[in-house]
Amino acid sequence: MAGEGSIYRSGRWWIAQLSKGGRLTRSYERRKRLTRREAVAALEELKADRRGGVARIRQTTGDFLVGWVADVRNLRPSTRHGYATAIERHLVPTLGEIRLSELTPLDVERGLSRLAPGMSPKHLRNVHAVLRRALTGAVRGGLVPRNVAAADYVDTPRVPDREPDSLTGEEVRALLAAAAGEWLEAPIRLALGTGLRQGELLGLAWEDLDLVAGRIHVRRELVRRDGRYLRDELKTGSRSRRVLPLAPALVTALHEHRQRVIDAGLVPTATGPVFVTREGRPLNGSWCTHRLYGLLERAGVRRLPWKNLRTTFGSRLFEAGVPDRTIADWLGHRRTSTTHGHYIDTAGGAQERALEAVGGLIG
Repeated sequence: MAGEGSIYRSGRWWIAQLSKGGRLTRSYERRKRLTRREAVAALEELKADRRGGVARIRQTTGDFLVGWVADVRNLRPSTRHGYATAIERHLVPTLGEIRLSELTPLDVERGLSRLAPGMSPKHLRNVHAVLRRALTGAVRGGLVPRNVAAADYVDTPRVPDREPDSLTGEEVRALLAAAAGEWLEAPIRLALGTGLRQGELLGLAWEDLDLVAGRIHVRRELVRRDGRYLRDELKTGSRSRRVLPLAPALVTALHEHRQRVIDAGLVPTATGPVFVTREGRPLNGSWCTHRLYGLLERAGVRRLPWKNLRTTFGSRLFEAGVPDRTIADWLGHRRTSTTHGHYIDTAGGAQERALEAVGGLIG
């Protein structure tokens, strides 16, 4: 019942929660504490504050963030989990004790500076993005007059530009030769031949493959949540959900992979994952990446992460003269600028062909 309050555990925190409003307008105020006894006391404080009308003034940034990530709408489960992790591990320890009404841009700057030595620039930027989005919610809810983490007050952490790197045609052939007959052969071939993200690749079920028509329906991705691997919905509002054509060589590779799975004593099912361990569990990305490193070493090819198989796909299509929009669509990008900035390595044959064209143009 609204106003009575409750206490529950979330990770290592005990949460004191007090609700208000009716069934359709209900909202919550929360306090996080390390022990149940402290949470009980916090619940009594919430009730006293409610009676005195001072709850909003006393609310800390940490309490607001914990409540916000639990209540905010339109988040995929994996996104909510990622936000909650950033809040619990980084934002609460650095900014959590500051009252929300007293949080300043300088506090945010100092908090980001404290976090910077322990994480990559990209990770820091993501943590800042979570804070900025949460404080946008605080502004909309009338809790604070401005978003002190917005670009008007705090610069977004800079991430150094990296030139896309890809395997050459010769390196691809060496890798595929090293992977021949391996459990990971089909995933590597499919990554190189479709440009699927690793999560999309490992999230494929047999019902997503149409080997007769030669196409793949990309519908879900594999995510790790609460210690388990699950097939989750793709991001909404993006081009990630798509249908991709399969080259004949990929159709053959997938037929061979299916037979390899059956020979291992496993039974492929329509909704079951295409790529599994020898025990039938979904392959996880960490194992695939480390196994790829071993195959690259065996092939005498420089060490590159799994993501660069996707970069190789985009770069080789670009070299072949495939239109930018087609490459972007196959990679699941809304903008071709994203494709060029992160997934096309122009250091190879594309530049050579461009110079030849310029030479022919100017005689």
